Amino acid sequence: MSRSRITAACGLLAALLLVAGCCAAVAQTTSTGGGEMDTTQLCKEAEQQLPGDPNISAFKQCAATKPIPQDCCAKLAPYAKYLPCLKNPDYRAAVEAFLSGTTSIDEIRTTCLV
Repeated sequence: MSRSRITAACGLLAALLLVAGCCAAVAQTTSTGGGEMDTTQLCKEAEQQLPGDPNISAFKQCAATKPIPQDCCAKLAPYAKYLPCLKNPDYRAAVEAFLSGTTSIDEIRTTCLV
């Protein structure tokens, strides 16, 4: 998968995950019938699903408005299950690169997690 696709996936991933940001939500959405979903599988899913998702572009576009509007933050909620991928330094860096010039993980955290 190309770096730009990973970056796009991770961008939305980080943003939405931070918005959803609650450990309980992550535990609930990453759990499968027999236990916790493998993070590697989860992140591969993010690489495949997120780059083409129109909500990624929509979030980045609306996040340019400061402060980030709550309806913009809400666009990230469906992606909370990908939060564990942010523990991977490569994904986190890709997310920051994707968001660069528009917002940051820290801004999303402070604006959307109120």
